[in-house]
Amino acid sequence: MKGKQSVQADASGYNRREFIVNASKIAGALIALPLLSKAQGAAAKTSPVGGAVTTGSSKSTARRTIGVLLPQSSVYPQMGANFLAGMNLYFSQAGLQNMKIVTAEVGACCGKAQVQAEAMLRAQKLDLMLGMVNPGVASSLRSVLEANKTAFVATGLGENLARTGETSPYIFHHTLGMWEANYALGKWAATTLGRTAIMASSFYDSGYDTLYAFQMGFEAGGGRVLATHVTHQPAADNGLATLTSAIRQSKPAVVFASYYGQSAVDLLNAYARAGLSRSVPLVGTAFLVDQAVVNSVGSAAA
Repeated sequence: MKGKQSVQADASGYNRREFIVNASKIAGALIALPLLSKAQGAAAKTSPVGGAVTTGSSKSTARRTIGVLLPQSSVYPQMGANFLAGMNLYFSQAGLQNMKIVTAEVGACCGKAQVQAEAMLRAQKLDLMLGMVNPGVASSLRSVLEANKTAFVATGLGENLARTGETSPYIFHHTLGMWEANYALGKWAATTLGRTAIMASSFYDSGYDTLYAFQMGFEAGGGRVLATHVTHQPAADNGLATLTSAIRQSKPAVVFASYYGQSAVDLLNAYARAGLSRSVPLVGTAFLVDQAVVNSVGSAAA
């Protein structure tokens, strides 16, 4: 959002890999709170939404066992390793040498999260569990967490909002707040760039709430979404020619794009080839222009 017709990467070159590392560092910091040594009491008394947690120094020398559910991704194969690297980096910086980390992979879309969590809790007593999962997956662990009186920290992008039925006093969410950022982006776009928009997303991009939040923000700013396009669907071409043609015909004031990785590279190149970057501002999530994408597309990101 740094200019009406230009998109630039932050000078720091921040990207998803660095977010994962830093998110897990913060999750590691949460582990060092009294929440860890008093997980049962905290879980019984603290609300997962808007609850306050008072921090203090963590000087205990007791060995702590932490269960970590690691996601698997063909797009980001190092996701799990980066998550663990961030945790271990925090523990090292904080001088915490008494942490035992037990890990389990939960598959694509975290489909094995419940089975792995149950197996982990049967095998040993955990002081805390955490994992990079969305609110829906976290809520599927509610029964086993409550039965074992074990707190769980769900960390992620914040692409989806936790619904009322998904909350639990044993589940805490630490996220980037992506859906909230997209609401703010939508409202800003409507009041700054224009009142009509086309929304586009790759079939593989995560988080329905990121799309809905942008539309709600855009409408709250007095705007109207003309159409939504989903590209990169299975068993089809990437659909970008159809998308760019629709943009030329509809002439929206702005296009919102939710893309990352190779799909973002495809989108930015197609947008530039179609000449749209000279006439229709493009806005999107931060990962649309992370450093790896910008390095791949060069001038097409301008």
